[in-house]
Amino acid sequence: MPLRSTRQREPWGVTPLLLALVIAEPDVRPLLDRYCVGCHGLEKTKGDVDLRRAAVAKDPNLWRTVLRQLESEEMPPQDPTPTPDERQRLIRWVREALEAVEAAPIRSAGHVTIPRLTREEYNNSMRDLLGLDIRPGDDEESR
Repeated sequence: MPLRSTRQREPWGVTPLLLALVIAEPDVRPLLDRYCVGCHGLEKTKGDVDLRRAAVAKDPNLWRTVLRQLESEEMPPQDPTPTPDERQRLIRWVREALEAVEAAPIRSAGHVTIPRLTREEYNNSMRDLLGLDIRPGDDEESR
């Protein structure tokens, strides 16, 4: 089952797709619970990995490791192991989630330079703020 469309946005700016990165799709969550969370979950956290709390968007490197281990069939190492179809569903979900994270727009605009006021804008600002008809931007000292 593919991840949800990114067209809808929640009020806080999270798309349903990014929400799906935290909460696995209904057909994937039971697989994670059955095959992964027993060793990497609430009670046990082998390798300091808690897949119940690890969001793909917050820790993509962890999920790249999960993807590699699923593809190489290293995990889960013991019974029960997923059927080939279940393994492919897990691999597909992790891969799509990682691709969505990598394609998501970067929220930081980086360094933003604040524009300087022209002399006229400065004079108008001071007049509006102080209520006085003064023109401090026209002084020789302010140049």
